[in-house]
Amino acid sequence: MRQNQLLKAEELLRALLAEHPNHPQALYSLAQIGIRSGVPEQVLPTLVHCVDRLPKEPGPLLLLAQVSADLAMPDRASTCYQLLLKRFPNWPHGYFSYAGFLQTQGQLAQAKTLLLKVVELDPEHSGAYLALAGASSLIEQESLVAPMTQLLDTLNRNPDSKNLKQIQLHYGLGKAMADRSEYREAFEHWRHANELQLQACQFRVAQMQLFFEKLKEEFSSLQNRPSQVCQSGKLTPIFLVGLPRSGSTLLEQMLSRHTKIETAGEVHYLADVLVRKLEELTKKAYPQDLRKIPQERILQLGESYISKLQSHHPQSNFIIDKLPANFQSIGLIRKAFPHAIIIHLTRHPVAVGLSIFRNYFLANEPYFCDLDEFAQYHKLYRELMEFWQSSSPDNYYEMSYESLVDSPKEQLFRLLDFCGLEWQDECLEFYKATGTVNTLSVNQVRQPLYQTSTDDWKNYSNFLQDFISKVGY
Repeated sequence: MRQNQLLKAEELLRALLAEHPNHPQALYSLAQIGIRSGVPEQVLPTLVHCVDRLPKEPGPLLLLAQVSADLAMPDRASTCYQLLLKRFPNWPHGYFSYAGFLQTQGQLAQAKTLLLKVVELDPEHSGAYLALAGASSLIEQESLVAPMTQLLDTLNRNPDSKNLKQIQLHYGLGKAMADRSEYREAFEHWRHANELQLQACQFRVAQMQLFFEKLKEEFSSLQNRPSQVCQSGKLTPIFLVGLPRSGSTLLEQMLSRHTKIETAGEVHYLADVLVRKLEELTKKAYPQDLRKIPQERILQLGESYISKLQSHHPQSNFIIDKLPANFQSIGLIRKAFPHAIIIHLTRHPVAVGLSIFRNYFLANEPYFCDLDEFAQYHKLYRELMEFWQSSSPDNYYEMSYESLVDSPKEQLFRLLDFCGLEWQDECLEFYKATGTVNTLSVNQVRQPLYQTSTDDWKNYSNFLQDFISKVGY
């Protein structure tokens, strides 16, 4: 399992379970494989069994809570987390995970209380400090800066320190300095964080060039092919695409307030399931030889995705899939879901680049932690979007984040009309939504719309001149 040889690990575990059907550790490992393989709903009964058989281990109960949250069962997740804290009251990670869940549910004050408990139990928990820096007011941050700085100094003096703690502390201190309008100090902390995180990246953006070129080659047949119109009575997926930190969470929350629209969040089905199925058919890495697969087969795979969405949202007419990176998959979307709506949300590239630069992303990918790498990625993104747009799909709609913030009602009215939906005032009350938000924007979308974010990058323009020239603005 550590080597990611999941099929071989599963084979060994099932051999063990053939002789010892209720072996709790084997069942727990099998459940973990099921989650990593993209079938979390199938492992719930196994996890419940593991929790009963392993009452002195926190792992199964934590995993049950996390899977319940991922499967849109927040009440069950909350119950599991509360039981976890009751059974393991001195385990910092339990409090930290529960705090993260509460943030996604909009219960920010309760989450903050748990985060403070984490640093009380573990004064070196850099992840809790980072989360507190993002969730606290300026006055509250003052009490965090000293312990964060002291811990960072200690780690910097220790050659054996793990980079992760230093990275998280630099991001947290950068946020605190930015809130105090100490822009140079903030930028320096983010620069250190980015440099450390880039060291952990296993590839560079230049290596992605061939993949983007292959996408254009394999999907060239889409040129001048009309899209289907939305079909009455059929579930219509809405793919909200673009670059990260472009405002997709805000637009998602606005749209999902409409009575006929729900959101599935950032769904990884296209990459984790659909692409894998296509690779099994072509025996090659996606998107090679995609043109050899019959269109009927691709439509069948698309229908399985629609059925999966429908099972979780049986009353919905429209469901949002807001994974920004799906901009790479617009060709596949058009082939697998001809009636889908594609919304491309744009934002000033310098604002996007700085927002990525100043935020901690779990994935160690170069365009998330280096401005030069992001500039290269932005070029690939822009060229690919121009390629998709050249086919003039009927179900494609483009909107800028700046226009949405400047005139939200006008922009939403036009978008809803494009989708064939009537206007509803609730769309402007997105901050009242009680659903799950799993992105970095979780704190921002819980408050009314504000415009300060559109020009915030200008406070750092003196430090961004080279980057500005590279993205062409």
